[in-house]
Amino acid sequence: MVCIAALAITGCAAPAARNKESWTQKADPDFVQLVNGLAGEDARDCGFHYYSRVDGENYAGRRGRECALAAMRDRRPFKYATARVPIDSVAVETLIGAPDGTLWYLDFGAGLDEAVLTGISYRCTSLDIDRWTFVITHRDCVRQPLP
Repeated sequence: MVCIAALAITGCAAPAARNKESWTQKADPDFVQLVNGLAGEDARDCGFHYYSRVDGENYAGRRGRECALAAMRDRRPFKYATARVPIDSVAVETLIGAPDGTLWYLDFGAGLDEAVLTGISYRCTSLDIDRWTFVITHRDCVRQPLP
């Protein structure tokens, strides 16, 4: 899991992007492959959104949030991630809706020097995304290693 956390964060210290970009522009290709494997070929791409500050007016972030919430409601496969720099670290949160209906929440953090601080995966039955900060709220989740 620690290795995966390092992969998720690689490249996140790039300048803030305001539009949905390719996941490979935001994260390590091995992490992207992991996410794609969990989400499946037909998953909706709700974006990998990078923020250098809380920006509730961010259009791409709002669209990504709406996409992920709709996919969860419709029980469709999807992938969605946010990355932000709180003060002295990078926080990456990823939601994945698997084809079998499983909801995965991946929570990774690292120092700005890319030293891994955390890397935890959860299997969930309920998730929400804050309307203004895009922070993911997980409920009814159990910590579980990735398959």
